[in-house]
Amino acid sequence: MTQDNTNHRAISNRQRIWLWVENALLVSGLGLLAVFGIAKIDRSIGSYDVLKSFSARSFVEDSSLPTRELAGPIEAPLSTYQRSAYGESSVPLAVLRIPRIRLIVPVLDRTDARTLNHAAGHISGTARPGEVGNVGVAAHRDSFFRGLKDIEKGDVLQLETAKGTDVYIVDQIRVVAPSDVSVLRPRPESSLTLVTCYPFHFIGSAPKRFIVTAALRRHSVAGSEIF
Repeated sequence: MTQDNTNHRAISNRQRIWLWVENALLVSGLGLLAVFGIAKIDRSIGSYDVLKSFSARSFVEDSSLPTRELAGPIEAPLSTYQRSAYGESSVPLAVLRIPRIRLIVPVLDRTDARTLNHAAGHISGTARPGEVGNVGVAAHRDSFFRGLKDIEKGDVLQLETAKGTDVYIVDQIRVVAPSDVSVLRPRPESSLTLVTCYPFHFIGSAPKRFIVTAALRRHSVAGSEIF
């Protein structure tokens, strides 16, 4: 009987330990989900805010245009988070759209970690949006540029600035080493190069870079198109 009681207590202790472990894991999992959700909401609101500030700037700088729709819903008023922590520099250089993968993202003038949590970033040393040359834009693979995994040659990329919209056609998709900066060099024709980490579902610091390059096909200024 004594041996049976000892065995029963041992089993009960093991059960209590496993129950404690299960509860601890459950709480940890819920905590991680909460952090992920908060980060995603913050990123979405931050992106919304800088898109709205771009729209406001567009109206000011292109006041000759009676209407200038950027993306429909982004014109709606935002009751909170009216401006991110970037101050005046939160006004984007441009807005990037890729219609087929349903992407719309503001492009800010830097690529630091805080910027890329809320937007895509213009890569220093490359042509600025709207300029002649190779415009470099980077974003995280697990947020705004996740959809690039479905990009295809021939897809249309639109880069809108306050002065007009440049339309590009994807002509090259490749994976390179992080040290390969040749992808950002000027090409014979004006281009847009998108950069993100690769593989897309890699956990940790990704070892490669996913590069999408598109050639300029059309430029529009204040409603008139130049081919």
